Amino acid sequence: MRSSRLSKATGDSLDEEQLTYKNTVEKHVSPELLDRLPRSSEDVPEVASDPAWCICEMPEGDFPRIRVFQDFEVMVRHLANLDGQEVSAWVFFGSPLSFTTHDVAGYRYLLTSSSEAYRVSKDEGPVISVPVGKLQDVSLREDGWLGDVELAEASSESYYLSEPPKDDEFDPDDDLDDQTLEI
Repeated sequence: MRSSRLSKATGDSLDEEQLTYKNTVEKHVSPELLDRLPRSSEDVPEVASDPAWCICEMPEGDFPRIRVFQDFEVMVRHLANLDGQEVSAWVFFGSPLSFTTHDVAGYRYLLTSSSEAYRVSKDEGPVISVPVGKLQDVSLREDGWLGDVELAEASSESYYLSEPPKDDEFDPDDDLDDQTLEI
């Protein structure tokens, strides 16, 4: 039997944030499942946002959206409320990342922190890191749309939503109430 990658990390080798993350993941995800995840041998860019429980929802006939939950139980309640509806859903623990519109050269950028972005290119060269402060003439593409811009202009809805755990009467269908924070 293989040991978990997370169990190989010791409290001494992790900073406080990494240790909290390790404990959260071990609490909710089977270590055997984590061992089956493919790992890249390359360095992974640092993501400067706290991981959270997320549900990617794809309602029938509508654009998909990602809901971000800081509380596991609220996320599970929301998933239960989706049961039986015409919607596909995927749950993950992580940090949804944003990308930009095209710049004048035709590139988009994937933002991994408030200071670093990576150029999204079909070129076969290396992935290039760009300081966010050097990006010009771009804005965030919060709806995740990669197609023709004119097709998405009719929609003004935000697709990245943070659902704070306020009470037991949480209504997942009410995107406009005061309990929903857009990020």
